[in-house]
Parts: sequence; C-alpha cells; structure tokens
Amino acid sequence: MKVSGEVLGRWVTRLLGLGFIAFGFAAWKVTREGSGLVEIVSFEGFGLKDALGIRLNPVTVLLGLMVTALGAAVSHYSKRYLSGEKGQARFFVFLLGTVLSVLFLITANHFVTLFLAWMGASLCLHQLLVFFPERSAAVLAARKKFIISRLGDLALLVGIILTALEFKSLEFETVFNLARSLSLQGEGIEISAIGFLFVLGAMTKSAQMPFHFWLPETMETPTPVSALMHAGVINAGGIFVILISPLLQYAEAAHLLLSWLGALTAVFGALVMITQNDIKKKLAYSTISQMGMMMFACGLGAYSLALFHVIAHSFYKAHAFLSTGFLVNESKWAQRGRLSEGLISILIKVSIGCALIASGWLIQDGAFIAYLTYGAVIWLGISQVLAFTSDWSFAFLLRFMTSIVLAIGMWLGLEYWIHLGMVDLVPGAWGEPADKLGTSIGTFLIFVTGYLMSRALVTGMGESKGGRRWFLFFWNGGYFSQWTTGWLRRFV
Repeated sequence: MKVSGEVLGRWVTRLLGLGFIAFGFAAWKVTREGSGLVEIVSFEGFGLKDALGIRLNPVTVLLGLMVTALGAAVSHYSKRYLSGEKGQARFFVFLLGTVLSVLFLITANHFVTLFLAWMGASLCLHQLLVFFPERSAAVLAARKKFIISRLGDLALLVGIILTALEFKSLEFETVFNLARSLSLQGEGIEISAIGFLFVLGAMTKSAQMPFHFWLPETMETPTPVSALMHAGVINAGGIFVILISPLLQYAEAAHLLLSWLGALTAVFGALVMITQNDIKKKLAYSTISQMGMMMFACGLGAYSLALFHVIAHSFYKAHAFLSTGFLVNESKWAQRGRLSEGLISILIKVSIGCALIASGWLIQDGAFIAYLTYGAVIWLGISQVLAFTSDWSFAFLLRFMTSIVLAIGMWLGLEYWIHLGMVDLVPGAWGEPADKLGTSIGTFLIFVTGYLMSRALVTGMGESKGGRRWFLFFWNGGYFSQWTTGWLRRFV
C-alpha cells in the first residue's frame, strides 16, 4: 500500500518527537547515573577487538535533543510547505535518513559506526539537494558538494586506517586512553597526522575555506532542506571535532589548521555577507562565517564554547530560514543605522581585545587564554554592532545587556552540564599557553583586518577604483563559484 507524503510526514514528525522524549529520558539517566554505553554488538577480527554501541554522556544527549528538536520542527514545517508536491513522500524518507544518520554520528562509540553515519548523512542530504532535478543550478551545487564530500570522506577514511594501525582499536575510549599514554611518552607524531586528517575531513563537511563554495549555491533546494542543512548537517564537522577532542588535544598541527583557517573563513564569510543583496545568500555566507567561528574556537581548544556556538547557531539559523520574511524586515531595519566611530575609537576597541588576550596569557599561567582570545573576537563583533546602532534608548540597552547576560549564563550552565561527573569529556585546552600565544595574536589580527575591511565596505569602498574591485570580489564570493563551475562543466 502506497503511503501519501502528508501521512508519512506526520509519522516522521511524531517519530522525531518521540526521539526527543527518548533523549530527554537519557539526559535524566545521565544526570542521575553518569555516562554509559548501550552495547549493541561486539566483534573480533583484523587485529581488533571492539564493541559497537550507543554512547550516552552529557554531550551526546544534549546534541541528540538539539537534532531531534530541529528535525521535528523542519518535518512539521515541510508538511505544509511541500503539500501537493509529487516527491513529498521521497522527501520525508531522506529527511528521516539524514536526521537518523546525524544521530548515529553523535552517539557513535566507534570510528566505523561514525564513518558509516557520516556517509549516510551525506548521501541522504544529496538526495534532498536534488529534490527538484529540473533545476540545473540545484543539480550543479549538489555535484560540487558531492565531490567535496568525497574528498572529506577520503581524509576521514585514511585517518581511521592510521588510527587502527596505531592503536589496534577503533573504539573511542580505548583510542583516547592510548593517545594520552603515548603523548605522556613523547610519541605524538602519529597522533598529529591522524588529527590533521580528521580535521581536514571535518572542514570539508562544515564548508570551511577553500571547501566552502558549494554552500551558497544550494538555494534552489526547498526551504526546509536549507533549514535542515544550515541548522543541522553543516554542524557535523564541528560536532565531530568536539566528540574526538580528547584525541585532538594531543595534535598541535590539527589545532593550528583549525585556528587559522577557521579565522580566515569567519572573516571571509562575514565580508561577503555584508555585500549581498539576496537574503538567502546572506544567510548562506552567515553560516560559513559562523562555522568558521566554531572551528576557530575548537582550534583554540575552547571546545565547550564551540559546542555552545553549535547549539545557539543551529536554533537561530533554523528560525531564520523558516521565517525568511521576518528576516528581510529585520535586515532593512538594521541598515537604518549609521557608522559612528573614528580612528581613536577603533584603536581603543582593538586595544581592549589585545588586553583580553594578554590577560588570558598572564592569569593562572595562561589557563584562560583560549577563552579570552575568543572573547576578544566577540568583543570586536559587539563593537561593530554598537557602531552601527542609532537607537541608544533604555529599552535597547536593556535588551542588549539581557542578551549578553543570558548567553553567559547559558554557557556556564553548559560548562557545568558537560563536566557533570566526567573527566576529559571535552578538554579545556591543548598544548602550553606559550604555544598558543602566537596563534592567539595572529588570528586576532585576522579578525581586526576583517573589522576594518567591513567598515570600509559599508562606508564607501566603492568610491575608488581599487575599492570597487574589492567590493565586487566579495560580492562575487571571491569568484570561487565561477571558477569551480567552469572547471566542473569541462567534465560534465
């Protein structure tokens, strides 16, 4: 018997709602009894002896709650949005497949399970991206993503093979414990190579430069697909980095790659976003920039901040895509402000950021340098918002300060939840503070450059010939799309 798309949509929404309740129960169990593993099957072969199961701890259950909530919301929205579409039933099948794959990725206790879930999420999302096969732009973007995803899969697969050869196990806890032991013995070269490959795979999944160009081109897909991708699947790379952070904390090369490319991606995405006049492209480049910030936080070793960033950005971006009309009005309102700062003001703001980094290096032997470097970058962002604000009423200041206090409170609550009865679940740092000082200063200067360039873009970069070239460069997204389209069409 053939099931209609609307009926299937209702059942998918209910199933994901039940998943949310199940993860809520798991959160209650973790709070009372601590972390655990629900073993599904054990096996021995190829020199490995492992068990496959579902890993339940404060991080995985929190992410599970987020994914099921977002999945249920997108599914519910899609019932009306796609009502009457010929492929509605097929849409809900692959929607469910995508969400379930992400859930298995989050709760995996084994690199094999994680890799299969990683592949499943990518292949199911590909089918959603080509939901309208008659739209050539959508098919072209899906092909670009498919090629980039396979490069990421290759990096991840080679990393997993090296992990098996090095640790004789692919079970997370075993690998993490052995990595700690090898690091204490000064044998961390293989760990650095493995971490570098894992990070490379994660950066392809989360649209980091230079693998980002496909994301802004996926706007031909149905809006629920955009919401699911930008709020959920695009976070998979960052989530993967957070989940294996007990291994990555011994891989300095991986953190350097995350820090520098994450900072460049965040700044580039923000600058391109400023120049766009299409609301969906603004959202796409906003996602690229936010993913850069998430990876930047991971690179600093501030994994809990990265996790908070994932959760906050996911719910915001889902709301943004499912209520784009409201966002258009909000964007028009934001443009009414005018830039009101001079050179002295800029120097003061940059000096405050530098002082935060210096404080992080000096206080308690540099224990807080990662968090205060991230705070210095956030300070630049807040300064930019205030520079464009023309409304300094008491109501605005109250909303602004309330938002900051709530964000800090939620992050502190998350910190408590993450470390509830756990040891090294999400490490707070990597390397020595002296090793991170150069990275902190260098990446902060990237953000300062972006701050100054964004100011120039808004206040009249188009008034000179060179300025117009820069404006067009960012308006065209750095021409990545044009270059890759020309390359792809040679072979397709």
